Amino acid sequence: MIIYTILLMSLLCIGVFVSMQEGMILAFLREPVLNNIKAIEERYKIERDMSLTEYQRDKINAEKIIDNESREQTFNELRANYKQQQIVIDQCENAELKPTFLLKPFIICVYCFASFWGSIVFWSLHYFVFKDITYDLIPVWIISVFICVVFNAVFDSVLRKLNVYE
Repeated sequence: MIIYTILLMSLLCIGVFVSMQEGMILAFLREPVLNNIKAIEERYKIERDMSLTEYQRDKINAEKIIDNESREQTFNELRANYKQQQIVIDQCENAELKPTFLLKPFIICVYCFASFWGSIVFWSLHYFVFKDITYDLIPVWIISVFICVVFNAVFDSVLRKLNVYE
């Protein structure tokens, strides 16, 4: 009974994920989020590249300084400024990607689907089909979700090898 439940959980997760792929019926749910993620990643990649380019340019200029003491001080200032810029860029990037992290179990990550969609299947099956809802099911549910993640990974890799989606 538990294996059938886990299998149904995983099949629903894979079915929902496939239906959210480009060109499928539920793609409209996923596309804006993925486009937002790509835009954020591209913007921060450009900012990092610009910051690194500025650092390299300033480093070349600092190497032209003849006085060793001044050169070392300039290098230290450059390193500190560059590290501070990177910290700010990373903090901004993480702050903007947080909302997408919260959407993973719903529309982004097939492995994370087990925690939301798999739980819906588990509790629905036990309520409507098996007519058995007790506190004893909580450990079974937790284990089922983790096993569903493994099943999702296997099914996902098989479907990717079959080129069902990218």
